[in-house]
Amino acid sequence: MRLSDLFSLSLSNLWRRKLRSFLTILGVLIGTASIVVMVSIGVGQTDAMMKQIGSSQTLRQISIYGYTDKKSGNSQDQVFPGANQGSGTGLTDERIRELEAFPEVERVIPKLTSQARFSQGSAVGDLQIIALPTDYIESLKLELVKGQWPVQQTSNPIPLLVSESFPNQFWVENRGNYWEAPAEQGPIVDMDGKNFFAIFDVEAYYQSQGDPSIQKPKKYLVQIDGVFSQEDINRRGLYEYGYGVLTDIDSYKNFMQQVFKGKAWPGQPAGKNGKATGTLHYSNLIVETANLKDTEDLTNTLRDMGYQASSEIEYIKAMQKQSRTVQLVLGGIGGVSLLVAAIGIANTMMMSIYERTKEIGIYKVLGCKLQNIGVLFLLESGFIGFFGGLLGLGISYSISHLINYVAGSYINDMEGMTYRLSLIPPWLSLGALAFSVLIGILSGLMPALRAMRLSPLEALRNQ
Repeated sequence: MRLSDLFSLSLSNLWRRKLRSFLTILGVLIGTASIVVMVSIGVGQTDAMMKQIGSSQTLRQISIYGYTDKKSGNSQDQVFPGANQGSGTGLTDERIRELEAFPEVERVIPKLTSQARFSQGSAVGDLQIIALPTDYIESLKLELVKGQWPVQQTSNPIPLLVSESFPNQFWVENRGNYWEAPAEQGPIVDMDGKNFFAIFDVEAYYQSQGDPSIQKPKKYLVQIDGVFSQEDINRRGLYEYGYGVLTDIDSYKNFMQQVFKGKAWPGQPAGKNGKATGTLHYSNLIVETANLKDTEDLTNTLRDMGYQASSEIEYIKAMQKQSRTVQLVLGGIGGVSLLVAAIGIANTMMMSIYERTKEIGIYKVLGCKLQNIGVLFLLESGFIGFFGGLLGLGISYSISHLINYVAGSYINDMEGMTYRLSLIPPWLSLGALAFSVLIGILSGLMPALRAMRLSPLEALRNQ
């Protein structure tokens, strides 16, 4: 018997018992849809995570927060044993030159951070100053809504670039708590060309509040040079810059030298007399590798050298592992339904053999090969799995679309980005269809063997 004949005969046998075939296919449909929808939720979470991390443009970056000289055995706390403001991070210009010598390194970005106290009228706010090279800030491609960057000319001692959420960081000082303005009243501070007072020695300010004998630090009159979109940085995962004040690092270093005049800046190492040690320690360094594949290896190398280093590629791998576990668990939950469907297929095929015993006997008497009889029943069970899987995929896409439609507005509003809660990639569709066919074939294996073992004479005598 030709294979085309077996295909045609198996389909006609299923069609003769339409109701039974439909109910069995329905079981496979539910099982397939359960697996696909469950796994699609896990895939959607992974996709959202990758989009969020990928949009942050930091996959090739290694963040370094400190350095310990392992050769000398000195810890960071012993680098400057006489320091009264901490020993510093150990991240100096010498360390930058050492890192730039690595062939995998494309560039090293120094970063300085400190607190500054801004005020306008009765509104005050303590914000973090983030000093970075201007070319690096430009590479972030922040979406400006006001002003300009880089600043061509500014009346400020340092250029100031903030996000739209800058006014939300202020409170009214005499109330002693954060201030939330009614929508109709508007922000508590005005960034449109209005002046602010800024104090860059915040520690001295708070000391003078508690001790009148301590001289209050100098206030500087400043304006905001540029404002960038908060929605844009949320979408790209650049959250750090949304709640600080960006400035050029060279301008910042020159200005801080004037503010502290030989004294150690906040967070910088100092001698017993409070004077600066003469070596600037950066808050952290950002190392950009030439290739993504070099990032993880270089991170481990730097740790062995004494650097406190981390990279998002490690975070991604951990999250991917967790995501695969979630997908397996969700798929296993959906797989229970398909297991029940497999039992239904086996039951249907066994009933079919009992009903068609005489038909099987006629096939054998006419000289039909045992293999052909077995293939006929395997094709019937395989077709049940195929049609159930195909219809199940159609249902899965409909459910996935409904989930994304219902949850879409919430996701967009709360996260500031667009992604799908349920995602069905091609590999999941093809895998689910192949798996449902395989389940159908395996379920029909025992009935097919039983049909092959039937005695022709006993089968013909069966009424």
